[in-house]
Amino acid sequence: MRAPNGSGDSHLCLAGINLGPLLQMCISINPSIIPTAFLGTATIFTCFSLSALYARRRSFLYLGGFLLSGLTLMLLSSLVNSFMGSTWLFTANLYLGLMIMCGFVLFDTQLIIEKAESGDKDYIWHCVDLFLDFVNIFRELLMILGMTEVGDGKSNGKAVAGLARSEPERSQSCRRLSLYTGVIQ
Repeated sequence: MRAPNGSGDSHLCLAGINLGPLLQMCISINPSIIPTAFLGTATIFTCFSLSALYARRRSFLYLGGFLLSGLTLMLLSSLVNSFMGSTWLFTANLYLGLMIMCGFVLFDTQLIIEKAESGDKDYIWHCVDLFLDFVNIFRELLMILGMTEVGDGKSNGKAVAGLARSEPERSQSCRRLSLYTGVIQ
């Protein structure tokens, strides 16, 4: 899927700009979150890519419409949550986003296979598509692990007094995390 007018380049740039503050926040919470999220992302990405490779040809291409509809629902729920500030809606959006990104790995892998079969040999953009899927899964896992760590009240392996113990404090931490990661993903 080559983006017209360089919009794929801008998406890559924005993904990189978005990832820096999230990594910094995860380092301040607990540095072990980053390798855990990376290994989790690599495992998820490998499993879903192999599933798409070994599945019947074109068996996951029907997912494209559902995945884009899911992204639209995530966009709308993120906009609503920017006014409501609900921790539950933010968390649900994270887990839904992780499931959608896993679906995109299946879809994009099979789409790349179909494009290669039909003669499209643009390997660079095929790699970019899969790289964006990998980065999005990594970002979702970083946020989930960071929220879990903050919710447990741990930082650097030690309990931190008063760190997101009550619901208002946890909601404030989730809002801060959403500001670092971008309200609209």
